[in-house]
Amino acid sequence: MVGSLPADCGPGENNLGPAQTLSVTLSANETLALLQEIPPVYHTQINDLLLTALAQTFERWTGERTLLVAVEGHGRERNL
Repeated sequence: MVGSLPADCGPGENNLGPAQTLSVTLSANETLALLQEIPPVYHTQINDLLLTALAQTFERWTGERTLLVAVEGHGRERNL
């Protein structure tokens, strides 16, 4: 069953007035860890880490424990 996403306004009240933007920046050390140090520890790739962060954020937002994501690659992935 597919649920609906939470809304912060009722039907017919969709406008940009209350919209907000949240920006997060990683330091150089955090970026290095995310790209080079963490993947070997967990035997994973950066895409797996980013998808995990997406799923955790989605669960906190919606309360849903499942999320279907279609992932597409360019076909030139390397095995490291």
